[in-house]
Formats: sequence, C-alpha cells, structure tokens
Amino acid sequence: MYNIDYIKLIMRNLPTRVRLPKWRAWIRVLISPLFNIDADFTNFRLRIRSKYKFNGLKHSLEWMLNDAYDPILRRIYIVPIAKMPTLFFKMASEQPDAYWRTAAEIPDYWFLPAEQFNQQIATDYEFTIYVHASTPFNVAELLAMVQQYRMYGLRPRVVRFGIGPEIEAASDYFL
Repeated sequence: MYNIDYIKLIMRNLPTRVRLPKWRAWIRVLISPLFNIDADFTNFRLRIRSKYKFNGLKHSLEWMLNDAYDPILRRIYIVPIAKMPTLFFKMASEQPDAYWRTAAEIPDYWFLPAEQFNQQIATDYEFTIYVHASTPFNVAELLAMVQQYRMYGLRPRVVRFGIGPEIEAASDYFL
C-alpha cells in the first residue's frame, strides 16, 4: 500500500536545532515500535492479498476460475439465469390461501400473468458455470472456490461444453 520512510518523514518535520545526532537516535528509539507494526501489517497484507483479490461479481469469479483452471485460453465463463422470482406464482390457482384468513386479503402482487414472465424459468440454481470439455478440473474444488466468493443465496451449476451436447457436470444446490 504505502512505503513510509519514518526517519525521513520525521527528519523533514523536525526543527533544525533538534537535528543533532543524539536527538535523531532518541527519536529513532521512540518510533521503533512503529517499524515493527508496519512490518507486521505489510506481512499480513502480503499473506491475505490473494484472498481479497476476487469478489462475488460475475467477472471476478470468471477471472478467478480461469486463473485456476484455464489460464491461457480462458474458456470458463458464467451465465446468470433469468430466474422466475420465488415470490410470484404463474397462475392464480397456484397462490396459497393458507397464509391469509380470507381470499379478500390476498395481495395482488402475488400473481403475475404468464405474459410478464419473459423467458424466465423456474430452476434450482441462479447461475451456470460453463467449463470447456478439454479443461481438467475437480468439481468439488471448483464449487468450493466459488462458494468462498459467491453471494450467499445464489447457487451454481457447472456445465461442460465444447464437444457434442452440453453436459451438466455438477449441480450443488445446497452450498
């Protein structure tokens, strides 16, 4: 982050009459704990930098997976699903009436007509990870990497593509 030269910083801000060698040595003793703290924080930052390099955004997950499994050709990509919200029901007959005392208390926003579900589908997953058929990967390891960074509540599906029809390699709906 920042490389601070504390000695140079203090010497620039000291009055000229205090810049004698004995005062400089005394100031160096006073700020020596700062050197230790700075070194500890620098080591800590270098250790955890790789963990915080990625986040749950689509492009960041794609970058992380491509770095891990396909660093040269970068053929892993993620497609979010246009998913039907679970709050709405496609037909009026599907609405539960057990949650309200009378049918008159059922709110209108629970029902959307079929025309308003523009190519949305009901699935058990929220995004699909497409991995090329020639890319070697371990499904459990890939899902564990995605679980560390994905937004909770969004479940992945892994699909192999490239040769022949797309094959679902794994779906872990309970991450």
